[in-house]
Amino acid sequence: MAYLRYIDDTGRLRQKLLDAPHFVIGRSDGCQLKFDSEMISREHLSIDLEEGGRYRVRDL
Repeated sequence: MAYLRYIDDTGRLRQKLLDAPHFVIGRSDGCQLKFDSEMISREHLSIDLEEGGRYRVRDL
């Protein structure tokens, strides 16, 4: 499994396990990683596990 490393609203370094083949980041309650910022769309981006173990990041 892979981890996503990011900096939260307080400036702290965080990491989130990408524990699903389809992972969505955004403001919506249905997102696997949720941010409370008007700079982020409700469904901002997705990270998808592809064949061969590669990840693809898509702007939504």
